[in-house]
Amino acid sequence: MAEEIIQKQMTLLPEYQEEFLKNLLANIYQVDEETGTITGIAAQSPLYGTPVLDPATGEQMYVGADGSFVSDPALAATDQYGEPIFATEGGVAAPDVIGFTDAQVDALRRMTGYTDPETGSCLRRYDGCLSALPRPST
Repeated sequence: MAEEIIQKQMTLLPEYQEEFLKNLLANIYQVDEETGTITGIAAQSPLYGTPVLDPATGEQMYVGADGSFVSDPALAATDQYGEPIFATEGGVAAPDVIGFTDAQVDALRRMTGYTDPETGSCLRRYDGCLSALPRPST
């Protein structure tokens, strides 16, 4: 009967490197098991920035029309929907979902073909610039 020998080998980091990596990862992202609180530098995205709070009331401030921080929403600059813009330090502005213009909607409908549900009229599918050229006679 043949004898089978299985050998396994494992390479471990030196203890000082293992300790360094554990401390580094704990500084980046750590969850407290008792409270569930997330801490570390990766606990919040740096894209959000830090909200600017009014020192007197503790409420979030707004960006004024001149770029300064104001506490009155009536004096704040507004976005395309008329909502006041909150002030933050650092970070990136939040993206807006902007709808298509009427001309863009019409162009998309012509490209894909569209039947108006109210009138039943059909916009012919647009076949490109070459469809407008006269066809050569054969």
